[in-house]
Amino acid sequence: MSQNVALFNMIEQQIRPWNVLRSEVLETLACVPRASFIPPHLRALAYSDTDVPLNENGAAVLSPKLEARLFHDLQLTGSENVLEIGTGSGYSSALIARHARQVVSIEIDEELAKAAETTLKGLGVENVKVITGDGSNPATAQAYGPFDAIVLSGSVGEFPEQLLPLLSEQGRLLCICGTEPIMSAMIVYRAQADAKPKALWDMNAPRLVNFADVPAFQF
Repeated sequence: MSQNVALFNMIEQQIRPWNVLRSEVLETLACVPRASFIPPHLRALAYSDTDVPLNENGAAVLSPKLEARLFHDLQLTGSENVLEIGTGSGYSSALIARHARQVVSIEIDEELAKAAETTLKGLGVENVKVITGDGSNPATAQAYGPFDAIVLSGSVGEFPEQLLPLLSEQGRLLCICGTEPIMSAMIVYRAQADAKPKALWDMNAPRLVNFADVPAFQF
């Protein structure tokens, strides 16, 4: 199967059925070369409906439909300063960059951060700043805020309340929370009076490290 056919099938069979229908989002998914962000020995999986591992520590390129839905639900307009936590290979950073003023992306694994930066620069993506550090600590990104949108490219056990002060007054935070077998995408808009997370859809995702997990049940 050619790469063009695989890309077409990815969009039509995986992404559209997940209610990713905005034309500008679909155009970006068609333009950003996903295979360039996949390890060479796994590029046959670039357009498959699966997470693609990046290392032995659990880092992965999220499945196409999950990447697409997170990107879609940020509702970016092009003017935002965006914080991404969990750079991975840089694929989601590249998607977001086409619809944001600036992207600050934090990756705790130095090797992955350097590789992502190299790939992004090689593709001419100039408005992404990759930082090696702990994204669970608000101090890591504080100097680059406030942020109009924050997205976590991976799952956490509990909603990361500590990141909310990094948002601008009109900002929102989108992440996947919970434990298997069911995790939920949650969003908070800081301007809302109660600022409580709202569940959007269910989907499991690889864990981000150093975030608080759900306490184990004790008898």
